[in-house]
Amino acid sequence: MDEENRELFHLFLVNDPESETVGITISDKKTICYLQEWMEKKQKLDNGKITEEEYLEWKLHWPGDKQKTEYKTV
Repeated sequence: MDEENRELFHLFLVNDPESETVGITISDKKTICYLQEWMEKKQKLDNGKITEEEYLEWKLHWPGDKQKTEYKTV
């Protein structure tokens, strides 16, 4: 994606002298939607609400039927 559009990602160092954390901003709705859903699925996995198999199935089939719907706005 970076090769196709250099404006999609902005990388920066987080202002924290204790870490070398890199931040990223993304200006692509589909990528933002995926990351939001990924975060929700990881939380459900961590909380035991879904299994490893369900988590893997979601990753393998994303976006599934979402291709017919609009992506969330942030």
